[in-house]
Amino acid sequence: MYYTVQKKGSSRSYNILKPYAWADVINDAFIKKHKLPCNFLYKRAKVSIDTNNTKHYITFQGKCKDCGENLFGWCSKKPKEFEPLEINISTKDTRGEELAHSSKRPLMGLKRQKIGKQLLTDIPANWRRQNTEEMDFDCTSPPNLYKNNVLSKAKQEYTDKLLRLPKKNVLESLVELKHTSLAGSIHNIGYDPLYVHYWTNHQILIYRDYNKEYCRLALDATGSLVKKLKRTSINILSADIFLYEAVISQGFGQFPVSQMISERHDTISITFWLDMWIKSGVNPPNEAVSDYSKALLGAMCKSFCSSNLRSYVQKCFFVLTNSSNDLPPCFLRVDVSHMIKMFCRLQHFSGIRNKRLKEFYVRGFRLLLTSTSLERFKKLLKSLMVVILSPTDGWMDENNMQPNPSESSRQYLLSLMKDTASFNDEYVAEECTNIEVLNDETDTVDSTNFYDQDEVARFIHEIETESNMDALTKGNRESAYFIPALLKDLKRYCYDFPLWTSVMVDQFKSPYLIATSSSVENDFNKLKNEVLKFSTRPMTADRFVIRHVKSIDEHSKLFRSMQLRNTYANININNKRDILLPECDSDIEISHKKTEHELINDICDYDYETSFRNNDSNSNESISKVTQIEINSIYPQSPNIKRKINKHLFSPAGRKIDIDSENSDNDIKTLLDFKKNDINSTINNLNDNDSNSLETSSCISSDIENWRGKGENPTAKLSIIKKYKKRTKYMDPTPEIERLLNKSLRSKNQTLLINGNMKTPIRVNKKRYLVSNTCAFDSVCILIAMAYTDSKDYQEFINKSHNELLTFCKDLAINGPSSIIYKKRLGILNKIFQEDLGITDVVVINAECNVLHIISTLMKTNPSTTNIKTCSKNNCGVKEHTSPTIIVTLDDGFSNLQKNLQHYCEDKIIKCYDCQSNAVSKRMLHEHLFIETDIYDEPTALTDFPLEITIDDKALVI
Repeated sequence: MYYTVQKKGSSRSYNILKPYAWADVINDAFIKKHKLPCNFLYKRAKVSIDTNNTKHYITFQGKCKDCGENLFGWCSKKPKEFEPLEINISTKDTRGEELAHSSKRPLMGLKRQKIGKQLLTDIPANWRRQNTEEMDFDCTSPPNLYKNNVLSKAKQEYTDKLLRLPKKNVLESLVELKHTSLAGSIHNIGYDPLYVHYWTNHQILIYRDYNKEYCRLALDATGSLVKKLKRTSINILSADIFLYEAVISQGFGQFPVSQMISERHDTISITFWLDMWIKSGVNPPNEAVSDYSKALLGAMCKSFCSSNLRSYVQKCFFVLTNSSNDLPPCFLRVDVSHMIKMFCRLQHFSGIRNKRLKEFYVRGFRLLLTSTSLERFKKLLKSLMVVILSPTDGWMDENNMQPNPSESSRQYLLSLMKDTASFNDEYVAEECTNIEVLNDETDTVDSTNFYDQDEVARFIHEIETESNMDALTKGNRESAYFIPALLKDLKRYCYDFPLWTSVMVDQFKSPYLIATSSSVENDFNKLKNEVLKFSTRPMTADRFVIRHVKSIDEHSKLFRSMQLRNTYANININNKRDILLPECDSDIEISHKKTEHELINDICDYDYETSFRNNDSNSNESISKVTQIEINSIYPQSPNIKRKINKHLFSPAGRKIDIDSENSDNDIKTLLDFKKNDINSTINNLNDNDSNSLETSSCISSDIENWRGKGENPTAKLSIIKKYKKRTKYMDPTPEIERLLNKSLRSKNQTLLINGNMKTPIRVNKKRYLVSNTCAFDSVCILIAMAYTDSKDYQEFINKSHNELLTFCKDLAINGPSSIIYKKRLGILNKIFQEDLGITDVVVINAECNVLHIISTLMKTNPSTTNIKTCSKNNCGVKEHTSPTIIVTLDDGFSNLQKNLQHYCEDKIIKCYDCQSNAVSKRMLHEHLFIETDIYDEPTALTDFPLEITIDDKALVI
């Protein structure tokens, strides 16, 4: 703690305390005990060698920087071993003069390093809050409570010391790192424009092992990580610098395999990065996914397919139409969540007035995304175009028996949105077995027209022409979905439909039905919120590259460990292949017979996080289950299982698509600059810019990656984007789509019915009514409304019924709560409950009762069961007795409900009430069953109820 000092020309010698260490220790202890506001600067700390000849063992001096008061401190005697050092200080008591002191002590020496180390996993503001424990409420901050800028600088200096930055200049530092500590990781560096290509040898090794099977790569870019450069003597700022990543994903996690930071965001720069990565000794992936950035798509197309984007789309279309077998080597796709978000942000759907249009058309666009064949895509696109272009819908005859094309198309789309059974309608065109490309002789447009040059555009134009003809057929009412200006945006997307639909899945034998880039979005999220959580962003390029490479090196060890475990598990499964082959084949055959709706539901219902957690914990499961999961590892190229949906292959795509999901990068970008469309323009004007839009997309060198609008214009100011609440997941089936489309835009209630106790009086025929205690009635109505929404068979039954309660539930399921619904509820309850006028002019109806009373009173015409009694003598005849509810004897709770119901419906021999002869009693169940549970008092969980029971070949769903 001290050094020996010898004065010149003197025989005396003394020691001094360690510089940049002792002053902070003494000052912090002094302020903590006495809380003086003075900012003392200490000096002349002497330690006597011979304590017998000196008065004090230690002496030091100090002076306040603000008020100039002097301080003298001393220690009288040397402490013994393990004893504390006792110090005396003499100075003026300045407590009460806090406002005259404003400066802070310098942060240096050992304390600066200590605080810098603490701030590695914290932020300066939190450090200041944590060091206010000794402060009183009504006092100013002490001089040793440093400001945020001082703390940030101390943190940066300590971080730089750990990073071992070789140079202060960013470019010189990167070049030095390339040839020293990061040799083999940094491959290419550019100064103006700035770019750095970097990937490690571990990343190459992991990617090569992953590429032995079907390989999917996700690419994306993000910003706000790297600080802009200053160039020349006048400090000209560079453009925004983005981070580009290529990420792979397996069942146990995702891992980046190549990175680039770049100031330029065009196709040429991104292509150069991918070409250099491939040149390092890797093969292109089987499948590549990105957002709808034409710069990224064009670069992937040039590097992985050796062609431009329009040529790739043309080749895919020729393969779909059986005009060619020239399939591109790599399957390029667009992430579905980005496509949904782009479609949601169209100008036509902005504002509360267009909320219903957005609900319908976005879900219709989702149907296009999940179409798996060219025939189905054409069928769906034509239906959407007919609805968009038709100014009328409804019926063409007076009896409302023959719908016009717009009505048929709308009902067809609604049936698919509900995920119901296949829709049967005479208008909807039958699926074509073979689609041929139009010959030049059949096209009536000029030979120089763009449709003669692009077969995909001609295919879309053909669908548009057919839709225009069908849209001319008039109905008996105006269409609320007539938005002709929407067709322009829809066509622009459809010119690239092989990229964002699933029509090419079978051709490329891809095991992934849905395209997703969630792996790269999740990697960006972890980089920003975990790796760089406590780092100041943006940071200089050299600091970022060092940090990123270090985190990748740490991540690669963990990922490689999981990769080796997974490979070992696959080897064990291959060794047991002969034993389990019959069972595997049966599982494959069953999964191959799944319908498209079941496949989409499997994907939407799959929880990726659950699969990740169970991957290591369930290692002792049965062999058959493990084989079910790893079947694609045994037969990676088998055509019989190319559509197999399992937890390993579909883990990245398995999560439900949430437009504003928090797991992905919040700044999901879009390349297209949507301009405001003129709603009043005619259909003919929509085709004017088709050629220009497609020709622009073919010029890949002019495309740029435009993250948050920063890629195109570095000086452009960003507008603040308002964040909205999370919407429903458009990728999920929506049985309640009709209620969403008919829902009042003014109401914010999320419940189907509000209890009468919480409603204001209802005015009917100049009288005011107040209905109270509607709990029993509301619960029955909500149950029936939900059953109407979920079951198509029950829906048909209610549509044919004239029961007042069932009709009310139907209106509630379709239209949702409204003033008309509450008036209808009043009308029903007024018939079965008495009115009480009271002392005011408000008529009160007390609807307090149990559920049994509601069902017994209102469901007489549609009972649960009919009891048929047949007497052995013909004189008595057959007698029928209906019952709205039934009472079932439960042997062992509700788990044996099917057995008890079967016993309830069995034929029984009873005595005839009229002639006392033997009679046969038989109970017949109807479309719904209301089972009385009042006599059953044991606690029962919802999971104890069976989901489906079968009685007399009739399936009943609970």
